Amino acid sequence: MSARVVDQAKAFAAAGRPDEALNTVAAFLASNPEDREALIVAGDALNALHRYHEAQRIAYRVLAADPADLGGLIVGVTAAIGRQDRSTAIAMADEAVRVHPDNWYAHAAVARVGIAGAKPGDRALRSAQELVTLDPSSASSHILLGEVWRLRGEFVDATSAFRTALAIDPLNANAANNLAVVMLHRRRPAAAVRVFGDILRRDPLYELARINIATCVKTLISNLALVSGGIFALMALMALSSKTTGASVAGPLWQTAAAGLCVVLVMVALFLVRAGRPVLRYLFGHGRPHPPVALAAIVALAALPTGLALAAVPADRPVGVWQAGMLVSVIVPSLLLGADTRRAKQGAPSPAG
Repeated sequence: MSARVVDQAKAFAAAGRPDEALNTVAAFLASNPEDREALIVAGDALNALHRYHEAQRIAYRVLAADPADLGGLIVGVTAAIGRQDRSTAIAMADEAVRVHPDNWYAHAAVARVGIAGAKPGDRALRSAQELVTLDPSSASSHILLGEVWRLRGEFVDATSAFRTALAIDPLNANAANNLAVVMLHRRRPAAAVRVFGDILRRDPLYELARINIATCVKTLISNLALVSGGIFALMALMALSSKTTGASVAGPLWQTAAAGLCVVLVMVALFLVRAGRPVLRYLFGHGRPHPPVALAAIVALAALPTGLALAAVPADRPVGVWQAGMLVSVIVPSLLLGADTRRAKQGAPSPAG
């Protein structure tokens, strides 16, 4: 009876249905509260449901009966990571490796604790490398090693690890996603967006890729805002200089505005051409419009004729004219782009997964 219930709960968990796994095993635990295998399944389900405190209590119940139980230690490590209790996670992961030095899951626990920190240390790297030694044919071994390398800033090694994982399992969304995240670190956002788009084409429900496309677009927007701000600062310096020298710089100011707008539009065009359809789908498609982003792009496009017209205005036109033109052609797009960037900084989760 125990094996059948636990196997059924494990099947639910493997199918991504932790709530059903928990319900299945909870009924059995009501009459068999000390069944360690059932407790471990319940702890895994609670961790998947982000109920980390309850999972931690279950881990302690299992370890009270057997301090060396690997399942209990792994449940405890996952729960401690979720609770951001780094000291407990490190202690449990180290104990798992001490008691089970040749076990893949024990070393994976150490690597995961390192990944959860700001920068994995040498201990996490050694365990991640040991994963590849223990099971070189597992994509998960190379994904964990790649994540450790990525967080240590070793992007060449991280790229190699993720590509190896994809060679083993070409449809592995986590490996592809993390490879694209490394591309972002290496300042290749357009290539990263193409990879995220490929992931979503195969698995439309892989939300992390959609979030990371949004991060790429918002990074572009932030760069555009900086460019627009730089143009404005340059024009302001030119205006101040004209007051000091008495020379008229209205013509060069208008030409600067027009040239700056062209730079912004070229940046957008190059990104869209290289990134392809995923960005366009993010901006305008699938019933999920993003008005601030779309509006900023539209305003920038509409501002181009304004900037070009300003460049043709005679240089002796009063200063107030170019001030008004600059407001329309440079500052308005900058404010719109900057507003979306601020919102992105507040809500953007990490592109790693």
